[in-house]
Amino acid sequence: MTTSATGGFLTPQAPPAPGPLDGAGLNDFLQPMLVAMTGIDPTLVRPAFQSEPPNVPDAGVAWMAFRYTQRPADDFPALVHRDGYDEFQRHEAIHTLCSFYDLGTSGLADYYASLLRDNLMVPQNAEYLTAQGFGVAVVQDKTAVPVIVKMRWQYRVDVPFVLRRAVVRWYNVLNVASSDGVIHGQFD
Repeated sequence: MTTSATGGFLTPQAPPAPGPLDGAGLNDFLQPMLVAMTGIDPTLVRPAFQSEPPNVPDAGVAWMAFRYTQRPADDFPALVHRDGYDEFQRHEAIHTLCSFYDLGTSGLADYYASLLRDNLMVPQNAEYLTAQGFGVAVVQDKTAVPVIVKMRWQYRVDVPFVLRRAVVRWYNVLNVASSDGVIHGQFD
């Protein structure tokens, strides 16, 4: 393992808690929350980008796809010197877009989009996010976006929202307090 004493590039060491959720881990964390806040069947709340896309449901069945559109981080992260390591702290915004689909005749896409928009703002519903270090920063307006999916017009309603979280990484930067040895001095 590289440290500040060995030279070379530093990569983060594993902190006591797991690192920030990314990729499939982030999808697996958000999917049950989106199911709970909308009431949509869990098999119909899906990450938007999958190597094997699932089938589009039949007419009269609403479904949702979610994805991340941006992941900006603050410009000035903090670097805190600890005993034997440096703690890097940065805040990140996760811009999430939930798209609700139906054939447009039942109004289900609008209904579920409204439920999610409103339920994200209820403090008790945010406890699931807070327990993992996330917070709801912004919930934006719904937007109707009809699209063609598998040669059929689908009524789509988008609900964008922004989650914030702190990202903490530890680096093996040694300091005087973390060194081994004895200092001998002579006092006159």
